Amino acid sequence: MIKLNGCLAGCFGMGMLLMACDPSTSPGTTSTPTDADLIGTWNVTSIHTKGWMNDDSGDKQTIDNVDPVPSGSYSFEYKSDKTVSTTIDGGSQAGTWSLKGDSVLIIYSFSGFSDTVSSLVAIKGKSGTFTTHQVDPDDDFTVTLSATKQ
Repeated sequence: MIKLNGCLAGCFGMGMLLMACDPSTSPGTTSTPTDADLIGTWNVTSIHTKGWMNDDSGDKQTIDNVDPVPSGSYSFEYKSDKTVSTTIDGGSQAGTWSLKGDSVLIIYSFSGFSDTVSSLVAIKGKSGTFTTHQVDPDDDFTVTLSATKQ
C-alpha cells in the first residue's frame, strides 16, 4: 500500500480514496467529460497531499507533500460495462460507476458494506488530475492524484 503522511491512500474497506478534479487547476480540460473520456486505465504518477491531520498523539500537523508513485503500482480502470477496478500494489477493489454531467458516482462494495463516492472529473487528452477532500474532526486535507490514461 502507498502511505501518505500516516494515512493510507487505499481504495480498500472504509479507507477508500475519493476522487474529484477541479477543472480550474487544469487549463484546457473538458468541461463535461464523456464516458469515452473516462473509460480506460488511469495510472497514477504522483500524489500531492496538502492540509492538516492529527498525529497519533493528537497534535495537529500541517502537510504539503508530493510523492512520486512507482510505475504501474496504483491505477484505476473504468470499463465500458460501468465497472471500475482500483489496484494498489497488487491488491484490488471493484465497484460500479456512472457519469452524469461532470460528476462520476462510484459505488464500491466490500464485506457486506458499500461506499459511495461522487466526484467531479476533468480530463485533458490522456492526462487527468483527481482530487479528494477529506474532512473530519481529526483532519482536513486534499489528496491530488496526477494520472495518465493508457
